[in-house]
Amino acid sequence: MDDASIDLTKGHRDRLRTKYLNAGLQSLLDYERLELLLTYAISRRDVKPVAKALLARFKSLRGVLDAEVGELCQVEGLAENSALLLKLVK
Repeated sequence: MDDASIDLTKGHRDRLRTKYLNAGLQSLLDYERLELLLTYAISRRDVKPVAKALLARFKSLRGVLDAEVGELCQVEGLAENSALLLKLVK
């Protein structure tokens, strides 16, 4: 990843955090909620595709949070540490 794409990812992450801080959790779509959570476990990488893949596989935010660690790890881009974070949030 080059410096320009790192800056774009950081800017997007900052916008998500600001949106959450200014308008609360209800202002975020489910994939944005997952995205924001995943930014704390997956650094310097676009996590939107991972968030959307999780929702596609598990059908809802509740489905993602109810999934087992092993099931979560089957989603491309999601390692055990990230899966554990999602389980801890539940």
